Amino acid sequence: TELSLLEVAVQDAAFADDIRQAKYAFITSDFTMFHLLRTQTTSKMAEAEPTCSNFDEARAEVQASYGFYFRTTARMLGVPEAATCADLRQFCDDREARPLRLLCGPVCGCNDPLASIWYRSSAQGCTRGCQDVAAAAAADLPCTDRSEGSTAWAHMWDAYPKYMTEIT
Repeated sequence: TELSLLEVAVQDAAFADDIRQAKYAFITSDFTMFHLLRTQTTSKMAEAEPTCSNFDEARAEVQASYGFYFRTTARMLGVPEAATCADLRQFCDDREARPLRLLCGPVCGCNDPLASIWYRSSAQGCTRGCQDVAAAAAADLPCTDRSEGSTAWAHMWDAYPKYMTEIT
């Protein structure tokens, strides 16, 4: 049988040459940091994050410190070999992809005022920074209804049954 994500993380850390290089776990001796990371929800992290960027475009030290989030998310989505946010784009509209939207907001449309509305909130993983970018961009758009033939309109209604099924 296939190992669970938790089993993979434990096995990876247990057999790593240097535990600080574990792919699926964040190792720290700082109890405050440990407690924060252990108890922080995706929605709280999204609400507190003032930036809007894709993880794979972040500074090297950010990628080194928080790469375990990306690798864990990729593995959770069934694509452990993913290296970029674009590699995981097809999962952006999945309900359980909150960590993906947190890490890859621009790829997932979190900063696009015309993108699907279903998951574009902190509760669903989009950062406050991306929401601010979307709001600023929306302020520059004319106030008109979307055309029934537009891609955005079709996508919103195509996703509606799936979204309503997931929240009930």
